[in-house]
Formats: sequence, structure tokens, C-alpha cells
Amino acid sequence: GTVMAMDIAEKMAFLFDVVGMVPQRDFAAAIAKQYRQTIREQLIDLNTMTAIGNCQTSQAMAIYYDVFEPGEKPAAFAKLLELVHQYGDLMDVGVLGARVLFHVLAESGHTDLALKLIVGPEFPSYGYWLRCGATSLWEDFFPGDVADSRNHHFWGDISHFFIRQLAGIRLNPKGSDVNRLDILPRFPASLTHAEGWHMTPAGKIVSSWAREGDNIRLTLQIPEGMKGNILLEPGYSFADGFHVKPLASGSYLVRPFVR
Repeated sequence: GTVMAMDIAEKMAFLFDVVGMVPQRDFAAAIAKQYRQTIREQLIDLNTMTAIGNCQTSQAMAIYYDVFEPGEKPAAFAKLLELVHQYGDLMDVGVLGARVLFHVLAESGHTDLALKLIVGPEFPSYGYWLRCGATSLWEDFFPGDVADSRNHHFWGDISHFFIRQLAGIRLNPKGSDVNRLDILPRFPASLTHAEGWHMTPAGKIVSSWAREGDNIRLTLQIPEGMKGNILLEPGYSFADGFHVKPLASGSYLVRPFVR
């Protein structure tokens, strides 16, 4: 709850700044800073880089919302991996943890593990819901077909995960320009292809990729006037050896990077 309050204050500071409400911006920013300092003092064990609760949710939230300093994050992530492995490589989160856990895993190079937690057939997972006959997002994860309610979008961030992490669509990444776009797809070994799209004021973005033997074919449809970059995660390069290209529609051959 304290981490969410900090995040809300940070977002308000950003919005106040955009509309030129300087005193309100400074007030919200000060509140956010105070929350973060208190979280680090009272809710984080900085000796072990462990968030209070010692669970997947608290650890992933502390990483995602930058409670840890950059130099602390590797140890904090190692602790998160330990917690996931302790639970048999299954998710053990509520709705707040489900909004961040999969993204933190993917951003740290563990997209395959994130995908396993989502689509694996074992309880609890979204894949388990499908085995129980789900065609919507249910309210809770219980063994069997016993959900209290079957229309709860608060479990719906996996759509964001698919679009952002698999298709790689990152619109307005710095919060400064709605016509700014970065494409950074991830290629988990368990998938042969992925495709995602998003409607923007400039038009429809489409990003898709498919395996071609050892290589990957990345195909992009970018609306005219959008600017940004096409980026590749560590371990991959374009056919010409580069890891970054200017944003443009087209077909790109991606190869596993060989040192």
C-alpha cells in the first residue's frame, strides 16, 4: 500500500508539471520522496535486499517501482528469483503483484519464466483457468471451477505484458511525446511467433515476429510521423550486426548474437 501511494504521488507530480502547476508539483514530489525514504528505512532489509513480507508481490513491487537503487537491483532480483523457485516456479501473488511480477522477470532476461507462470497448466495460473473452461478473467485463483465472479479485469495486465514485452510496443516511453515509440520485442524460446497491435493518434502500430530456423523475422507497421528506435534485447543483433535501428516500417532479420 505504501509503494502504491508513492507511485500515485510520483504520477501526480508528473501531471502537475505537465500543466504548469508548480507548487502542486513540488508538494507531490516531496510526498513521493518522503514515502520512498520511509519505505527504504522501514520496509526494506538492505542487508539482504528483501522487501517486508518476503514474498513475490512485495519483492517485485519494490523492484518495479524503483524502491531499490540501480546497484541494489541485481541482489533484489536474485531474491525474487529465489522466491519464485521456492514456490515451484509458479506465481504466488495477488492483483498488485500480478501487475508487476511478469514485467520484472522479462526486463531482467527471464521472459520464458514469466510466460511459464502465465500459461503453465498447473494451479495457479491463467493457463489453469483455461483448463477449467475460463473464457474471461475470473475473480480469484482457487483449485477447480469455483470462482466467485468471472468478470474481473484487475487481472488483465497480462494483455499489457503481451503487447509490451512480446510484441515490444512501447508507446511514449519517456512520457513526453505521444508520437514517440520504441520497439523492443522479446523472443522466449517457448514461442515460435508473436504479434501485437496498438491504436495511436497517428494510426495503428503492428509488431510481429516469427522464427526462421535459428533466426527471427521481425515485421513492423509504423504510422507516418512516429519517431523512435527498434531495439534488441541482449543476445540478438540485426543481420548487419547492429543492436539498434531507427524506427521504420519494414521486415528485419534478427540473429542470435555470437561473440
